[in-house]
Amino acid sequence: MSSRFTFARWLLLAGAMLAGSVQAITISPVLIELSPAQRVVSVTISNPSDQAMSFQTETLAWSQPDGANHYEPTEDLLVAPPIAEIPPQSSQIFRITLRKPLSDTVEQTYRLVLEDVSEALTPEPGVVAIRFKHNLPVYVIPASETKAAPHWSLCAATAGKGCVRLDNDGSRRLRISELMVAGQGWQQKIPGGAVLAGAWKQWIFDLPPGRGQPTSVTAKTEQGEISANLSVPKP
Repeated sequence: MSSRFTFARWLLLAGAMLAGSVQAITISPVLIELSPAQRVVSVTISNPSDQAMSFQTETLAWSQPDGANHYEPTEDLLVAPPIAEIPPQSSQIFRITLRKPLSDTVEQTYRLVLEDVSEALTPEPGVVAIRFKHNLPVYVIPASETKAAPHWSLCAATAGKGCVRLDNDGSRRLRISELMVAGQGWQQKIPGGAVLAGAWKQWIFDLPPGRGQPTSVTAKTEQGEISANLSVPKP
């Protein structure tokens, strides 16, 4: 997957229809990795519009203590500049580094928020200006080798629903782009997600009518495809 991602800034409204005239900013990269070999990472925002744009940064600690994402303000990361105005047809580089020592064994996880705080815009007639808040993952990799250690199981769900759970007992996140769950005579795709080191995540989904719980799961990850048979978790 490319490390470059385009975010729509302007949307053209044509009557009751949403048309596709778009002026867009670009952010690159959209996934940040800090490590002993790369202690500073540069993120570039490009402004192709005819108006100046301002972006303010915020850093958050990212954890998953109960199977859900939690974010808290942190000063562990240093971002320079913390706020910047980007002239029309120009770019701005934000540099990110870690203030504290690297962990010896486990990957640390954060989020970098880049918020559009531009002054009141003056779009063309018929165009709606939309401000965005971009939330980028930041992974801090220790000097020692890290790897994910996934363990899959079934989990409790209400009637007509299926549930699969992933426990990551490793020292590195597992980023899943897509899941394929399958049972006797059926299979279906469900969206993925990131499971941090030492964390877990559940996916609850609709079962096909008259079908039982899934018996296997296949996940597409940044480390490749992984598959597992599913078993009921121990009480």
